[in-house]
Amino acid sequence: MDILLNLSRILIILALVQCVLSDLRKRIIPTQMLLVAFGAWVVSVVVSLDGNGFEAFMCIAVRCAGAVMCVGVCLIVCAVYEYISKKPSMGGGDVKLFGLMFVLLGGQQGLIAMAVACILGILHARVRYAGEDSFPFGPAIVVSTSIFLGLQWM
Repeated sequence: MDILLNLSRILIILALVQCVLSDLRKRIIPTQMLLVAFGAWVVSVVVSLDGNGFEAFMCIAVRCAGAVMCVGVCLIVCAVYEYISKKPSMGGGDVKLFGLMFVLLGGQQGLIAMAVACILGILHARVRYAGEDSFPFGPAIVVSTSIFLGLQWM
């Protein structure tokens, strides 16, 4: 079981790295990679709970509900920002990546990681993309998620 748990964690990290590379190169976060990370997370939950079906189902359901709420809030904030500023805001891939962050980390750590991602994103934009209208936000989200995943997995 430990091998399966470790393989699922490696797959999560590889999918997140692919999201960063794609966002930096093309400014697109591939939905397929988000689904791979989600599937690997589901496997890790089932394995870590020793096959306790109801407990695994409840964990997955609660985390998914949190992710839906996170995505909903992100969409509302983006819509309000775009309406007021008349400028595009966060892309759909970034919103889905925030949803994955909440699935992987849970509510409390997800909120803290979201704040850290926003700080990292602002710093990244100021240093690397100063004066440009847009910048890839995915790397900041993935770095923040990875930090908190590392703390969870210790």
